[in-house]
Amino acid sequence: MPDGSIDTPTTTEYLGPEEDRFSGIKNPPEPKLKILTGNDAPWPGSSYVIGYQNTSKVLTFKDQGVILAEYEGKPTQRWACHARDGWLGFANDPGETTRWLGFDDINKTDPLLICWAPNINGSWETFCVMKRPEDGFLVFKRVDERLRPIGTGPDGSLSVRGNWYHWWGFTKIS
Repeated sequence: MPDGSIDTPTTTEYLGPEEDRFSGIKNPPEPKLKILTGNDAPWPGSSYVIGYQNTSKVLTFKDQGVILAEYEGKPTQRWACHARDGWLGFANDPGETTRWLGFDDINKTDPLLICWAPNINGSWETFCVMKRPEDGFLVFKRVDERLRPIGTGPDGSLSVRGNWYHWWGFTKIS
C-alpha cells in the first residue's frame, strides 16, 4: 500500500442478504466468521456463536431443540446472552418467537438441553459459565443445588453430564 499501512484481511465475508432476526432489520449483510475464536467471555447484551471444544460444530436451534451442527453462519447458530438474578440465559430468535436455551425436566439424572421456553422461568433456563485456564469455558447447570457441566452424551445428545472434560467456546458476533 502506498501509505505504508498493512492490508489486513477482515474476519468476515459477505454471504448475501438475509433477514437479521436479532436487529429486526430486513436484508442486512450476513457476516460469516472465518474463525471461531471461542475465547470471548459471554456478557449480557451481546450475541455469540457457541462452539463445542476444538471442533467446527456449534449449538444450533432446530425444531424447538438444540443440536451440534457444522458452523454455517446461520441465524439459528446465534445466541443472545441475557442475565437474570446473576445467572446467564441464552435466547435464539429474539423477538415475538424468542426461545430460551434450557433443559427438560423429565430426565432428572442427565437433563437434555432443549430450546422451547418462551421466557426465563427459573433455574431451567439459566447457566453459570466459567473460564478454563486453557482456551474455552465450562458451562454449568444447577441440578439439585449443585452445578453440573453441560456436554455430550454417548449418543451425541446434549445434556447435563457428570464429568468436567466437556468445554465450549464463545465467539462474540455482536
